Amino acid sequence: MVISLLNSCVRDPHFDYKSFDALLNKFPVLRKIGGDSKDSLSDREVVIAAFKCACYAYAYNLRAVARCLFKAILNSPDVQVFPDEVVCATALFDAQIALDQNQTGYAAEVVRRLVALHQWTKANDELKNTFALISTKISLRQIQGYRFPDLNGRKLEDIEWLTLRITHGYKDGSFKNFVKPLFALRTTASLESQIAIDATIGDVFYYGFENCETAAEYYASALSNHQAVMNRGGPVEGFVFPLDKVYYELGSVFMCIDKPNVAFYNLLMGLPHAAGLPDSWMRIAQAAILVHISNPNALQETQRDVALAKQKYEAHYSHPQNYHRANDILREDFFRANYEPGLKPEPTLPFALICVQRACKIVEERPNGYAHLQIDLITMYVYLSLELGVPQKALDAIGSIGRMPNVTKSHRNVSATYKAKAYALMDKATDAVAALNSIVYPTEEERRRPLPKPHAFYEMAEAHAIESCYEQAFALFAPIDRMRVKFAIPITNTRKTVRDYLRTKNLTAELKHQSDVLLAPMTA
Repeated sequence: MVISLLNSCVRDPHFDYKSFDALLNKFPVLRKIGGDSKDSLSDREVVIAAFKCACYAYAYNLRAVARCLFKAILNSPDVQVFPDEVVCATALFDAQIALDQNQTGYAAEVVRRLVALHQWTKANDELKNTFALISTKISLRQIQGYRFPDLNGRKLEDIEWLTLRITHGYKDGSFKNFVKPLFALRTTASLESQIAIDATIGDVFYYGFENCETAAEYYASALSNHQAVMNRGGPVEGFVFPLDKVYYELGSVFMCIDKPNVAFYNLLMGLPHAAGLPDSWMRIAQAAILVHISNPNALQETQRDVALAKQKYEAHYSHPQNYHRANDILREDFFRANYEPGLKPEPTLPFALICVQRACKIVEERPNGYAHLQIDLITMYVYLSLELGVPQKALDAIGSIGRMPNVTKSHRNVSATYKAKAYALMDKATDAVAALNSIVYPTEEERRRPLPKPHAFYEMAEAHAIESCYEQAFALFAPIDRMRVKFAIPITNTRKTVRDYLRTKNLTAELKHQSDVLLAPMTA
């Protein structure tokens, strides 16, 4: 998100969903814009209204709406006579949304055409800086081995440049070289600016150092600073910083540090940030699963913590701005005052299954973009089917995993474990034995070779407790080892359950891998 550009374009910080709806009602033509390449706007007053609505939609993750409006402005045959700032900002927003949707080629074409417009000759420093930022993002994706521009001068004091450079450095560990400038920026920043800075620091400790405890502190600080801004009477002019991403990341972090109930409610508050991604629904489902399987005595959350998180979630979605926007993004009344039985968002296995099914629907609609998640999703569906007592559905789903082109040895091993559990539930002991015996263990050379971790990397002992035959499971989905561990816990617990069942049948001696004894049973 190009926050600086957004803040320079939003003159009224109190422009909300009511203002948004009022403009759409005043100019009905804006409601008819649907993304058709022929949709265009020509009236200057309508264009200004469309730009205001598009900026609001972009800020609050109504990206489809924002992109349609931005495109309609750029498609106009009269674009050459529109205000300079509107045209240039519209093109940059359009390019950024394209990057968000992995349409790098289109984004590159938009910025190429932008510099050919006469309005670009009058671009201010903010527009030029955003142009350089977006151009760098495009080059990082299109040019193999592209060298990130040196950060110096004003760029070292720009949170968006620092965030981009840090994000780029997660893979090779170079992000740690820019942590000091980030903290230096924090010491002189306004309260509004500290929100974005603390959110970025939270990302550094989460994705970089994988220190979830410290990450949680900075995400919480970002939320606290935002509340302080609101308590003093609201933000200054030209300030917008949506909190969806902060809630989403904080929920993910809580999931990793044994606070699954609190994670669940934070993930729901952050859902608008990633509602169109299967990942978000998978995480919500996993938080509910962790609530189900965790030993309450091992959790790091108190009953008061859970009650406060639930209360905050309910207060969040009782605000019209929040539930209207969330439901607009989800394109249904997902958050509402009254629910039909079984549909209310709460950390239960039936609701987890609903989340997994929603994720599956997204993958089915866009298989090319999310093919790497199909197996992990089916695995979650299988687990939930077993836990909900429908082993035949689990077996039917397991059969599809082996036919997928991207299936790995770890995936087959996970499938075999769940197949064994299904047979145990159906009291087919010999079939359960055969399923466990089909697990293939990697050789020492085949074991995962972890990437070198940066200085101050926070490593958990439980990461080494994942059995070798499962260690690649969820590797493409879970961003850090500690989250991957949480997704692997149900698998290891399932295998222990099957072994206990076979012990009661006196069939333990029939297992091939008796020497590969489980470590102490893992708990969440």
